[in-house]
Amino acid sequence: MKTLYTERLIIRDFTMDDLTEFNQYCSVQGVGEMAGWSTHKSLDESKEILSRFVKEGHTYCLELKQTGKVIGSIGIEERNNEISQNLQQDGVCGKVVEIGYVLAKDHWNCGLMTEAVTAVVESCFCDLHVDHVMVGHFPFNVASKRVIEKTGFKYIKTLKNIYPIYDGQKLDVCLYSQSAFDFFQPRLAHFDKAVALVGMCGSGKSVLTEMFEQLGWSKVYFGGVTVSQLKKEGLEINEANERAMREGLRKKYGMGAFAVLLVDEIKEKLAQGSLVLDGLYSWSEFTHLEKALDGKILLCAVVTNRGLRYQRLASRTFRPLTNQQATSRDFSEIENLEKGGPIACADYYVDNNGTYDDFRHNFYGFLAYLLKN
Repeated sequence: MKTLYTERLIIRDFTMDDLTEFNQYCSVQGVGEMAGWSTHKSLDESKEILSRFVKEGHTYCLELKQTGKVIGSIGIEERNNEISQNLQQDGVCGKVVEIGYVLAKDHWNCGLMTEAVTAVVESCFCDLHVDHVMVGHFPFNVASKRVIEKTGFKYIKTLKNIYPIYDGQKLDVCLYSQSAFDFFQPRLAHFDKAVALVGMCGSGKSVLTEMFEQLGWSKVYFGGVTVSQLKKEGLEINEANERAMREGLRKKYGMGAFAVLLVDEIKEKLAQGSLVLDGLYSWSEFTHLEKALDGKILLCAVVTNRGLRYQRLASRTFRPLTNQQATSRDFSEIENLEKGGPIACADYYVDNNGTYDDFRHNFYGFLAYLLKN
């Protein structure tokens, strides 16, 4: 994880230079016990544990900005243990990390751990692109419960006699989770720019549109104009007729035809909340909307290698395309429909050359980009 900066804290990698201050807070009775480990008995014990933290690299130091003093730690770790496996039945699956934290006793009840957890959770979703962050506390640790509730987690369940601690006991653990959609949805519920998804046929634009809809975004589908016109004229919906209709509409209304026909609907939906545009084709459509929306439009290109796109197009159940048909469509869209411009000038590129899970994690990267823009 990269170094994080909050109002009062620096969250960074531990080094062995932190040993003295690490030992100071770990040697205080009641600190480690809240997390299931015993008070450190010696500097050597602290040195052994700190060496492991430095080597493994997933437990981070909490340093006070004002003084430079080390006052605690926070860990992020991918889990595949009995607890994480138990949560899969509750939908906590995919790329899951667990966080845990400890704070020096003389800094309790100052809001510092809430500050740290907020920053680390944001990094988990925006930088590590995880599906879920999980966290737990022992029933007696009321302070930890308050931190968890303040930082957006949802209670899942309490597991009985599940967590082994330093003295051999197994304690109950109250478990919570926060999904990427839980994190991003409220933060992007009123994004003030229309996000237009562009890309060649078979790149995955419709799948990405569905992900946006799961976030609660409205959609305007450019291809719907073509289909509705074909139905209106009583024509069969197929690749050849759709191509002819698209080119016919552009001949009638200009290369920005679909933007011209949909601009009122786009303005109305954008005024109501976040909006994704599925199927913007031409450079003229983009420039028309950029002017009509006063610049409030952002281009996102979904990119997939040509060979893989053709494999996916050939294997899809709805209107599959042969390689010859896909090639013909590519050339037609580039040569006749100005499709290359919006892809070339996209504000962001989402790679779709891997699995669906890879695509979803890349989607989280795009959402993180939107938060900053």
